[in-house]
Amino acid sequence: MTPRLEFVIQRRWLTERSYADLVALCQFLPGPASSQVGMALGLSRAGYSGALAAWAGFTLPSAFVLILFALGISKYGDAVPAGALHGLKVVAVAVVARRVGF
Repeated sequence: MTPRLEFVIQRRWLTERSYADLVALCQFLPGPASSQVGMALGLSRAGYSGALAAWAGFTLPSAFVLILFALGISKYGDAVPAGALHGLKVVAVAVVARRVGF
């Protein structure tokens, strides 16, 4: 289910217009729009604790996986082929460049 269907149609937390305005605002701001929309909804529904809960639910799982990956690479980095790490670096540069607008 898409976020629009979830928040506008099923739960009726937002109107079509307010959802479109919120998404447009979050796309204008720097950073990931998806997490900003979630934090804005958390803020509107439950105040600062809702925004914190939305941030934690959206950001912490990814951060946890990345930390585990970094710890694994630092400990078992020799077992990973150098080409695989180089490929990940190239993909990371491409993702950042795409986001910046190149």
